[in-house]
Amino acid sequence: MKEMAMTYTSQDKIKTEVTEHFKQLHDQLIIEEHRINRQLIDEMDKATTTINDIIKELNNIDAIFNCSSIGQYIQSEDSSLVDWIINSNSLEEFISNNVPEGPALLPSDQEVALDDYELLGMYIDALRHIESASYNLPEAYHLEVSSSLLESTRQTLYSCFKLTHHYKVFSASLNDTALFDPHTGEWTTIGKGLDIETENERSESMVYARGNVYMFGIRDSSTYSRFSMSERRWHHDIPIVGVQGGRCISVCYDGHKYIYLLGGQLDSALQPLDRVDQFNIETQQFSPLSKMVEGTRDSVSFLHKGQIYSCTVGARGLIPALIYTSLLQSGGPSTNLCTYNKNLKDIMICFYGGDDGAGIGKLYIHDDHNQMYLLSFNENDNKITQLTQLIGGECPIVPYKWPIVVPGFNAAIHLGGKDQNYKYSFSNNKWSQMKHIDNVGTRRGHLHCLLSPSN
Repeated sequence: MKEMAMTYTSQDKIKTEVTEHFKQLHDQLIIEEHRINRQLIDEMDKATTTINDIIKELNNIDAIFNCSSIGQYIQSEDSSLVDWIINSNSLEEFISNNVPEGPALLPSDQEVALDDYELLGMYIDALRHIESASYNLPEAYHLEVSSSLLESTRQTLYSCFKLTHHYKVFSASLNDTALFDPHTGEWTTIGKGLDIETENERSESMVYARGNVYMFGIRDSSTYSRFSMSERRWHHDIPIVGVQGGRCISVCYDGHKYIYLLGGQLDSALQPLDRVDQFNIETQQFSPLSKMVEGTRDSVSFLHKGQIYSCTVGARGLIPALIYTSLLQSGGPSTNLCTYNKNLKDIMICFYGGDDGAGIGKLYIHDDHNQMYLLSFNENDNKITQLTQLIGGECPIVPYKWPIVVPGFNAAIHLGGKDQNYKYSFSNNKWSQMKHIDNVGTRRGHLHCLLSPSN
């Protein structure tokens, strides 16, 4: 319940933040609307003033013709006046449509009959006014709207805001089990440690699936462990039955019910295993699935568009190997896609398939020469077709401690401990030091995996 309450509070905070962002945008739109309309309103006011001046002059002329101190008074305040002006074909028609019917607007006792001298004076004054009058004509504007730019602005606005799942990183070590929030930089202890030294163990043997973190062959080559997120505790020494155990096993989760175990090495053998086995998290049962072209250990495995890939460093360099063709099949052939012939001793590898896993697969390699390389998978046949050298940047190499890709963060992170936590931006192709407080001196012996809220 506490976790649910904290989730509710965090979502409410984000909701308030979204509202504030759109309020600022709304205020800016209103300001822009007023800025444009202000020019139009000024010209409309100018036109109204000029029309009223002309109507006043017409009233004065009407008074002369009626030999009265008061004209028949055209109602210039009438809201339909502009329409009458537009629809009238002559001045006489306009006046007849706008002179009020019935008694004069002022009492008859206020009308004063004019004699010839007064009438002549009014005539001369009106004539001088007509000759000297200068009307301030308004400017007419035309609105030009760039439809393409407006649509681009809408699309830009649409892309400015995106709700992404809040991913956290699970971390296990000798002393404790903790969660790291890459968005806030906060570390939270959630359980006891593994009670074993993990300096030489591999994070690739650990994966999160449906509320549990599974760890294969780390405490003992014939057992696996499970950390329950709901119970906040470890369950150790669960036998691996039906398939071979081993150490340095690479695992990946299909997002549904299977965890795949690739390669590894038995304690009594030097030759790495070529197995591809699966673990059903619903039945907690193991079963063999397929074989790889060659055995691997300390490899990185991942799923992309229904296919499993394994990437390792062997005698021939970096070998990404396609394991089988479809998750719908019970098994299939293994194929070596390419060999990167470079003398690599220490590397760090991570895979990024887009935030939704539907993008073009990209394998990022940071080698011991402090260079970054990118292997892009062709979208149509999932084969590696390009090898591009990228900007390296500064990040200390820790052999076989792979960076963790955080969807929605557009980056991979390397957690090395105090002053050794780095972020690799996929968009900028650059490493940068993460600006958060980490009180642990070194996390070299810590095992990490991503917690996905959708799995």
